[in-house]
Amino acid sequence: MDKGKNKKVYMEYSMYTDKRIAGSKAVLDSALIVESSGYSALWFMMGKEKKNKVTRVINQAFTAISRLVTFLRISNKSLFFIQHPSAINKTLYLFIKYISAKKNIGTIFLIHDFESLRLKQSNIVKIEEVIIKNASAIICHNEKMMIELIKRGALQNKLINLEIFDYIVEKPLKPRDDNGENGIIFAGNLDKNKSSFIYKFNELSDKLNYHLYGPNYVKNDSNDFIKYHGALDPEDLPDTMVGSYGLVWDGDSLESCTGVTGEYLKYNNPHKASLYIASGIPVVVWDKSAMSDYVIDNDLGITVSSLYDLDEAIDKISAERYLELKKNAEAEGYKLRKGFYLKRALMQAEKLFEEKES
Repeated sequence: MDKGKNKKVYMEYSMYTDKRIAGSKAVLDSALIVESSGYSALWFMMGKEKKNKVTRVINQAFTAISRLVTFLRISNKSLFFIQHPSAINKTLYLFIKYISAKKNIGTIFLIHDFESLRLKQSNIVKIEEVIIKNASAIICHNEKMMIELIKRGALQNKLINLEIFDYIVEKPLKPRDDNGENGIIFAGNLDKNKSSFIYKFNELSDKLNYHLYGPNYVKNDSNDFIKYHGALDPEDLPDTMVGSYGLVWDGDSLESCTGVTGEYLKYNNPHKASLYIASGIPVVVWDKSAMSDYVIDNDLGITVSSLYDLDEAIDKISAERYLELKKNAEAEGYKLRKGFYLKRALMQAEKLFEEKES
């Protein structure tokens, strides 16, 4: 690629200010990583919601015009990095398609959630069809997600396997001391509608302690082995979490990962897995989840089919074996804290565009 002519930009949002909109750590970390890889922010305005109908229509029109003008500013033969889902609709995705073709722009989509894999709403499917058919490169969570996108019409040579999301931690981590406790950590949204299975932990053996971190927890038991530690800043969690294993689970059952969110684990890389591994903590994942291949291949923890089997599975892990898993998690965690995986995926995506241009 001719460095003198080609520019690298990424989509960033603003509420008519120069400050980033608060977003998930995965999104914010990805922006930091692409910036460190030479991409410049291309600011897109987001209008505030207005109650008055006339004001709302005027605001939406102004926002749309501002975005179109921003698209037109992208130089010919640029690389354009977009995090999906983003706050744009099908019309604007189609405009990206049009501008990309006219200006020979390479579009790189990083998938955070591919909504049509868990939600069957027709408007979402149509938006994501635009991505599948027109992106220069799509960075997917894992091979399972890649297979599903190919079924939906994506070209295999445009798909890139991220493997796992990075988790940027700027400050050095403190050495972990778990005091020999086989405690299980679960960090995330603890709302009953999102993580309903945690409200059944009282059905499990009290051989293990369960440490909960996150917002919206409703205490419904008095069991000493279930401990709630509050909602902490994502930057502080790596140094404050107590426990030996990080749990990656979803749905409404302890027996298996069920329901819409549970089934989605067959394609999704939950960001909580990145949190645990970046913290140097081995993980426990559902054996039918997409993450299970990565965990087994890198020897980062254990897989179980049911949480009722968890205490027995952990009992089989000797102290020496646990130290091996912990050492592997620490080594892999260093890579996640430095943005290794997205940087590698960006290089692969840029190479695809270079090959197209040559």
